[in-house]
Amino acid sequence: MSRRVLGTILVTAGALLAVTGAALSHNPTIFGAPPAVPGSLPPSTAQAPVAEPPAPATVKHSVANRMPTRVVVASLSAAAAVEPVGTAADGSLLLPAPDRVGWWFGGAQPGDPAGTTVLAGHVDTPAGTPGALYHLSAVRRGATLEVVTAAGRFTYRVTALQLYPKQRLPSDLFTRSGPHRLALITCGGPYRSGQGYADNVVAYAEPTK
Repeated sequence: MSRRVLGTILVTAGALLAVTGAALSHNPTIFGAPPAVPGSLPPSTAQAPVAEPPAPATVKHSVANRMPTRVVVASLSAAAAVEPVGTAADGSLLLPAPDRVGWWFGGAQPGDPAGTTVLAGHVDTPAGTPGALYHLSAVRRGATLEVVTAAGRFTYRVTALQLYPKQRLPSDLFTRSGPHRLALITCGGPYRSGQGYADNVVAYAEPTK
């Protein structure tokens, strides 16, 4: 599959860059509070190191069975294939094609006892058609998210939906410590011509069991 890089997520200093898209506005109804991660810094002062993904051989043997292959949000009638994504030399996380979602393999796997499983994708395409996470801003508290892997299905329940300025995404989203959770990330807020979306939408979810 062709890997057109339409945008990048910076794992450095907790910043998430908005990707290009049509002149739409995705302003979610904010609710809940993101789960606290022990020892984390607030978004305004957080300084996270560049995330270094494991070597390919390590990834192949350690996470293959629980590598996400699909994510389903039944309440939004949304589903998308998932593929592993790593980081470039500058620490940016490369996103897959707009109709797919990327799983950052430097983070936690579904079913891990700790850390954040990070799934990220485009809200739309340069042509203005919906991306894989187009409807994420409409998700509601208690909605079920299902992550499919070769080892089975892992179910999460949405606990919070937050909107962050693109340069202030909390660095603890990329942690491998603290209670296990899922973070589903896309772009949102007002669209600025030539600059992209101003914000990022993050849906936090906790395992149902």
